[in-house]
Amino acid sequence: MMRVIALFIGLAVVLTAGVGYAQLRDDANLLTGNISYVLAKSADTEETKDGAGFGFIYEKVHDNRQWSFGFGVSLQKAEESFTEDSVDYRSNYSNFDVSLRMRLFAAPESRFTPYIGLGFGVRFSGMSLASATDDINDGSNGISVTVPIGLLFFVSDSVYLDASYTYNFLGNSKYIANNMQHLFSLGIGVQLGS
Repeated sequence: MMRVIALFIGLAVVLTAGVGYAQLRDDANLLTGNISYVLAKSADTEETKDGAGFGFIYEKVHDNRQWSFGFGVSLQKAEESFTEDSVDYRSNYSNFDVSLRMRLFAAPESRFTPYIGLGFGVRFSGMSLASATDDINDGSNGISVTVPIGLLFFVSDSVYLDASYTYNFLGNSKYIANNMQHLFSLGIGVQLGS
């Protein structure tokens, strides 16, 4: 119990550091690293695949902190196990994405900065299907369209936390039902410049 109390006190100290000036800065460079929980439906079985991912985003803030533009790279992996005709299968899916992206910020003068974004890119996907008797590997490439909705929380003038949900449309995906992937992400970032 004492550890939990100490953790909450430590967290409160960190979160209130620099309260007076911690906010998004005009013309700043944002560099974010994040981890994601990935959800998608299999195109083969219609079962939910879940997995993990990580990514990095670089953006430049423009026009009095109203929007940013940059690029991102991410990797997501998901897997599922299923049985068909009395044979057990394990399916592994991976998706590597490179995209140009922008975010529109609401309340950029606040410590809490909500945003919505849009990204366009290319993706490279791979799938392996393994059983006791077969091992199949396949790949597909296509476009990706991302729509993130999230919140930046400025811990200090230079450090922020990023929590977001991202709808990811994977054009021409052979492995994901309806070409839809959902990402729930947490990240930490640094704000450099201006």
